Parts: sequence; C-alpha cells; structure tokens
Amino acid sequence: MKRFFRSEDGMVAVLVALCMTMLLGFTGLVLDAGVLFVQRTQMQKAVDAASLAGAQDIGFSGTNPSADAANIAAANGVTSAELTYNGYDSTFAGNDSWRVTASRTVPLIFAPLVGFNNGTISVESLAISSALKSIDAQYVLPYALWSGNPSGEYSAGGLQPGTVPLYRDNQWPSSVVVPDPNKCKPLDSKDNNDNRPLCNPNWNVGPNVDFKGFFNNLQGELAVGGSIPPSSQGGNSSEPTDLLCQLAASGHEALIPVVSAATQASGGISFTISGFMAVTVNTISVCNGGKDMSQPFYATIIGPADFTHGTPGGTTTTTNPVRVLKIWR
Repeated sequence: MKRFFRSEDGMVAVLVALCMTMLLGFTGLVLDAGVLFVQRTQMQKAVDAASLAGAQDIGFSGTNPSADAANIAAANGVTSAELTYNGYDSTFAGNDSWRVTASRTVPLIFAPLVGFNNGTISVESLAISSALKSIDAQYVLPYALWSGNPSGEYSAGGLQPGTVPLYRDNQWPSSVVVPDPNKCKPLDSKDNNDNRPLCNPNWNVGPNVDFKGFFNNLQGELAVGGSIPPSSQGGNSSEPTDLLCQLAASGHEALIPVVSAATQASGGISFTISGFMAVTVNTISVCNGGKDMSQPFYATIIGPADFTHGTPGGTTTTTNPVRVLKIWR
C-alpha cells in the first residue's frame, strides 16, 4: 500500500510538471498575441494618417498624394517597403478617395516552440475627399450668402476665394440682390412707362422685406439643392454674436450656406441652397463692446476647404467647394 501511494505521488509531480509546461506555453502565446495586437494598432493609426494625407491632396495641383501619404506613414512607423498599396480609390465619384494598405511580418518569441515562427499583420485604410452633400444646421453659421444675381460679386461665379461678401445687414436684400428689390418693376409688369429694370427672377419675394441675412431658427439637415424653409426674419436678440466674435479673434474657418433663390411662402421666405462656403469671419462692431447692429457683417471666402462633419457624395461647384474629409473605412 505504501508503495502504491508513493507511486501516485510521483504521478502528481509529473502532471504538475506537464501542466506548468502547458501554462508557460499558453502564457508565451498570449504574450506573442499581445505583441501582434500592439503592432497592429500602431500600424492602423499610421495608415489612417497616411490615407488622410493622400485624400487631402486630391484635386489640388502641385501636390503629390502618394509621396505625402508615404511620408506620413513613415513618420508613424510604417516604412515604404511595408506599403502594399498607396493610391487612388473611388467611393462616390472617380478618384475621390485614397487607400493605403500595409503588411508586416513580425518574429514571434514563444510561438516557435509550437511551430509558428512569424506572425503577419495586414491593415487597410480608406479616406474620402468628397463634395459636401448635406450637413446638420448645428455645424453652420445661421446666415446667408446670396448667389442669385446674374453676374457680379453675388452671383454663382462671383463668390471667389479672397472676396469679402456681406452676410448680415439691416437692408440685406437691397445690399446684395441686383436689381434692388425696392427699385425694380415686377416681372409680370405691363407698364411700358415704368423705366425701372425688371426685378431679379431669383428674388421672387417683392420689396420692403424685413430679412437681415439671419435665420432665427435654422435647424435640421441642410442639403445642397434643398431649401431653408420659411423662418422668422425679425429681431436680432438671438444672433450668435459671441460665436462670431470668437471666430473673428481666432481666425478659424466656418461654414455659411449659399442661397441662390428666394420665394415668398406662408410665414416667411423659402431659400434655395446652392452650396456651402468656408469663410473666416471679419471683426464686427459688437465685438468691441458696442450694441450697434446697424453695421453690416462681412466674411472672407477662403475657397475649397475640408470638414469632417457632413454627408459626402455631393457635387463640387463654384458655390459648393467644400469637401468632407474623413476615414471612411
């Protein structure tokens, strides 16, 4: 009996030794898996940054998206030799995206004990640079840039980078609409003795309109080609003057909807959205402690700009040069 128990004790020792070996093996595999996970995370961040760099160059002359993407990848630890693809892709339109893929072979430390010498990591990132299709009202300034004139500054071709259009004024229609709605004759006029010019067909509202360029209740999804429904046009107490002053001081860009037509509707005016413009806000009088809202507000158009907010898949036009730049997948 004693011999039996002694031999059983020996078996326990053998089992413990085997279990310890297996435990150490599993621990080693977990450590190797951890190394692969960390490196994969780092590589994914690198190709994400690289694809964004490439996408940001799309459509701009004098840029080299392939080189810029490779440089950003290298700066984040992924060499050009590890890049398996670095080029254009198409998501909403031809060549509106940049895709970067990379692969790396990682020597393992403990896995070779069970027959696995290396692990392979593959990552991919696709960034889009697509024309803005729509955007939630919370991301735009609640004012209007007019583009409904046949020519001149406030026409579709007149709102160019560097121009300084008016976006808020107590006499907004008279200041931006040509001819002045208060000094033109209706389109259906039969009066041959009226020598005033015909009114602008895109301003189908009439004279003496109390609209200052400000939308009191701008909300919901705003789409290019869609409309801004009738809103209250009176008063200025709710205007975001603090935000305008902050933007003017910082120089940060902001979005303003561009409207190309206006029609009279029940409760106010319905405006047609032709696009969105990126602008920097010029300093306004209220930023200096005054309360005078009679001075016109101006902004400087900065041209094509990238924003992360908004729905992509739109069409780039002279009044809609804004792009959505983001990681798509």
